[in-house]
Amino acid sequence: MITLYIDNYAIAPMEREHIDSMMNWGKHDDPMMLCYNFPYRQKEELDAWFKMKTGPWNNRYFSIIREDQTLGYLGLKKIDFRYRVCELGLVINPDFMGYGIGSKVLHLFLRHYFFDLNMSKIKLTVAVANERAQALYKNEGFRQLKKRWVSFEPDVEESLLVDRPHLRKWFGKWQEECYDMILLRSHFVELIRARGES
Repeated sequence: MITLYIDNYAIAPMEREHIDSMMNWGKHDDPMMLCYNFPYRQKEELDAWFKMKTGPWNNRYFSIIREDQTLGYLGLKKIDFRYRVCELGLVINPDFMGYGIGSKVLHLFLRHYFFDLNMSKIKLTVAVANERAQALYKNEGFRQLKKRWVSFEPDVEESLLVDRPHLRKWFGKWQEECYDMILLRSHFVELIRARGES
């Protein structure tokens, strides 16, 4: 895989050395975003996290880097090389959210995904409550497929989750309401043509 560049950012295949700077990331305060915090501090924990992400043969992870600091990462998960499809994940350091980094790198990465890698479609799952992420994905042409409940293990006291919209406790398990979204290559091509991109 090649390294992509836009403005002062590089999107590079994830290496073990990239994740050391992630120990200095900011923290989400919203109980529903705590799962995106990066809690690891020990070398053994960092090694295990890196292996978990990059180990599976059908996963590819990419670091978003500026001046030797990792500001986020992209994940292509469960890649199906026969049908040219996979699942997308995107995480940005909370300290750098709201600066347009996700929009810039995602658009460049999708161009690479569809045109250089010749993939046919890409899927993702996003929380109904995560309106910021939904807006980002819709701006790149993703469309909602369906809404469903996804089980999760809360990282906070359950009292903080009671009466929150888009959450429920179902047979003793916490679930979050999510959208499944998809972007077809043809829809992405239409989008960039409408924007006058070459």
